[in-house]
Amino acid sequence: MTIAATTTATQSITVDRFIAMAMVEATVLSFHEINTASQTYPAEFEVGRVWLGTRLQALQNMGVLLHARELETKTLTASVAYVTASSDTLSVESPATVKSSDGRDRELELWDIRRYQENTDKLLEGPTTAYWPEKQSDSTWRIHLWPVPDGTESVSITYPRTRRLRDVEPGSVTLDLPVKYFESVMTSLAAKFAGSKGRRDVKRELVIEGAAGEARALVDDTERGPIRFEVDDDVFC
Repeated sequence: MTIAATTTATQSITVDRFIAMAMVEATVLSFHEINTASQTYPAEFEVGRVWLGTRLQALQNMGVLLHARELETKTLTASVAYVTASSDTLSVESPATVKSSDGRDRELELWDIRRYQENTDKLLEGPTTAYWPEKQSDSTWRIHLWPVPDGTESVSITYPRTRRLRDVEPGSVTLDLPVKYFESVMTSLAAKFAGSKGRRDVKRELVIEGAAGEARALVDDTERGPIRFEVDDDVFC
């Protein structure tokens, strides 16, 4: 198994790999079985995904993991006055930039709804200089552009966004979890597996180890890369 180096706060480890490593830690799976574990132990993996999803939900309920912040890039189309953010987007923030055909980046001016509505020539085409993010009735986000791209200069827009955490799904889906929580969540999952196999001594040690790891993670406020996980203060209001 390889976990690639990354500049973001997450690592390229899939859900199934994560579950397999937890089973190894619980001593219910050997190292040489990792690559075929999901086929050899399909029932255990299905239960493991449920346990993992429940654990991640518990962290979200504690206000630890709620949202992920990252940069998203969308291609601009000539004469199209807006782009639509990905469906898991919760909000679109600033600053946004457009990339020109010569590779240069230019920061856009952020408009509010009043400024956009006061604009009497919304369909003017040319090099884009401003944008207005609008939340639609179906909760998707539309990013209005002005002037409308004319296809001669601007080729893409990049903007910060807050998105939902990915669901725990089987296969090659990457686990959406900050690096600092890997140890404690994996150990917690391993304790579940050890308990299900009647290995109480192993479970007891893993529970203690997992609690200590979680305590360390909770006081670690470091941030790595453009993805940031943080508490949404609004949920406590």
